[in-house]
Amino acid sequence: NMMINGHGFGPDYLIDAGVTLIILIPLFFYILIRQFFNGHVTIVKVSGLIAFFLYVYALLSVTFFPIMVFKWGAKAYQYGFGKQYLANFNVLELFQYAPSQIIGNLALLLPLSILVAYLWPNQFSQARPNIILGGLTTLGIETLQLLMSFFYLGNRTFDVNDLILNIVGYLIGFGLYKISKSIFKLSPDVFQIL
Repeated sequence: NMMINGHGFGPDYLIDAGVTLIILIPLFFYILIRQFFNGHVTIVKVSGLIAFFLYVYALLSVTFFPIMVFKWGAKAYQYGFGKQYLANFNVLELFQYAPSQIIGNLALLLPLSILVAYLWPNQFSQARPNIILGGLTTLGIETLQLLMSFFYLGNRTFDVNDLILNIVGYLIGFGLYKISKSIFKLSPDVFQIL
């Protein structure tokens, strides 16, 4: 249910994350086949590729889905767009977060920093490009959630606290990547897929 001006509205349709598989599965096989013909396929690289695509699917599932769809002329539209609570810039609310919210937001992008550094070491094994990717990703997620809520496609807000926690989690992930790389002494291209 979506609250608009104090009124609850149920969408006519819900689109779940399964629709992303239409793009993710062919893309996975394209990369896999390309690696096969280049003679670079190993079980480790395929495992890394699978982990990346499972992560992307999970990330999309928790950040953008389900997408709410109201029929044209539905009562929800009588108020005009953008009439629900769209953004939170109160950093002090972070101290009111439940532990599960904090852990969830820290964990959301943590795997991404590790995966991109191992899968694309030439581009993302250094701190600057990796951290820029993390910042753009979390900002992109929050901005898309804001736009979706404005047009009643979702029921989330642009939350500066989520942004902060996502970036901190991403930085923790990059730190874990650096530690694991030094401990296990893996070759730079052990997981590299392209």
